[in-house]
Amino acid sequence: MAELHQSGTGKKFFDKDIPAILLQLKRIADAMEKENALTEKRLKMEHVSFVREQRATKSTTDYKAYKEGSNGPTTIED
Repeated sequence: MAELHQSGTGKKFFDKDIPAILLQLKRIADAMEKENALTEKRLKMEHVSFVREQRATKSTTDYKAYKEGSNGPTTIED
């Protein structure tokens, strides 16, 4: 019985099918890398927007922190 690489089907498998599989795997890997880069960029943009939103919210609020005391709420500066 002939070895797989010596048969017609085996030669086709090793000469054409495996290179085609490798090409498709490379395309999948490239697509995943591109998607990861885009996702990372999107997350960074969302983070920047979130930080800006938080800073804008803080700038419009009263910075005084309150604590409960026996005489009612007082500011920390008191």
